[in-house]
Amino acid sequence: MTTQAKPNWNWSGVAPLVFDNDASLRGLLTMLPATKSDPDEILVSLVQLGARFRRWLHQDEFGPTRQQQTAAVRALMTTVQKLQRQFANCPPSLRSRFEMHLRDGNNPSNTVLEALFEAAMDLEYSLRKTDAPNFHLMWARSLRDFIERLIVLSQVIDTNADGEIFFVAIKRNFNSSAPIGINFEFAEAERWLTDYWNVLLEAFDTLGEIRGADERASLKLLIEQLCGLWERETQNPVTAHGIVEDVYTHRPVTTAGRFIAAAVEAMLPNSSWFADRPAKSVRAKTFLLDHQVDREHQVLGFMRDFVSRREEATDKADLLKD
Repeated sequence: MTTQAKPNWNWSGVAPLVFDNDASLRGLLTMLPATKSDPDEILVSLVQLGARFRRWLHQDEFGPTRQQQTAAVRALMTTVQKLQRQFANCPPSLRSRFEMHLRDGNNPSNTVLEALFEAAMDLEYSLRKTDAPNFHLMWARSLRDFIERLIVLSQVIDTNADGEIFFVAIKRNFNSSAPIGINFEFAEAERWLTDYWNVLLEAFDTLGEIRGADERASLKLLIEQLCGLWERETQNPVTAHGIVEDVYTHRPVTTAGRFIAAAVEAMLPNSSWFADRPAKSVRAKTFLLDHQVDREHQVLGFMRDFVSRREEATDKADLLKD
């Protein structure tokens, strides 16, 4: 029986740019057959790239899995749905009272959720003072609890899932943090919740549409940068194959390939870094220190992609000249 993934609450992809092993990169300079820039300038570029690579690893391969991100978005959707039902089940006699608190106690600079929470708190307090029916008090209390939960979840969702929601929201022209303005009413709150639900639903569907093995995004980006550095500095095109004396080796064996494979190994974090970030997926395990063979196979594949795209671009350019 498959265990359902749980959200990775409070996880952040924010990480400092740190690379603490410059000496490991200095040896790479001897692997460049020629250089356009001063060696110290190239070393600075490699150090900066190594620091970015570690942050990419933290954000992507060692961040929340796709299933954990989906679980987090699902939790938000569940809470929004409960809040929508609570609005729909509002006793008619409470609607005008809630709107009064929403209007009179509203700070125009509040977000929608902040304004709704304050209005729900004020309503509950006023109902207690007037000895209102218990079911009125229960409605107001549940409303307050659902709003508070939605606020909390939106603040602790992992930054990767939140980023997916953010991109969908931009596309739909929805801003959950926009100030509420004046004359905000009950019906507008319901429309806002519907818009928010649709954003979450699209983000959920987008995460669910991704199928198959996850691409080693951090490694691919690193290879792209290293291939570009090689071509800029050596003024020679990157070549990529794994054949030695008619035998396929599954590893890059060209001069450029050996340089790039060595750079990848030199830029990997140390064992203590991995100890703090357990590998939760096959793609994450690719970067563990004892998986060099798997890594070299991936390096060769990404280098081939780079060469193929460059050759395709060159062919198109030649056609345009003709």
